Amino acid sequence: MGIGQMRERVSIEAESLADDGMGGSVRSYEAVAVVWAKVKPLKGGEKLFAAQVEARQAYHVTIRYRDDVNTTQRLVWRGNVMNIKAVANTDMHQRFLILECEAGVAA
Repeated sequence: MGIGQMRERVSIEAESLADDGMGGSVRSYEAVAVVWAKVKPLKGGEKLFAAQVEARQAYHVTIRYRDDVNTTQRLVWRGNVMNIKAVANTDMHQRFLILECEAGVAA
């Protein structure tokens, strides 16, 4: 893949837990990195879950190789929050990562 195909900016975010002062914790997300990416929408669908219709959209997101990306993180692209379902170093030369992501699903 040519580097010129990576035209989108995405933010990689990691979960952060903070003490709420009452024995519990508050979940928030903090940006780990903002990187250039190629975002390719795949298939979408709807599913009935807990008596509500849930719309889902799958994406393949290609970024330059990083060793700190994993499935506990999430991606934000154009305001859309996506869960990272899988991380693949397809060519095994540590040049690019393909992230399989899904939007429209609660984390």
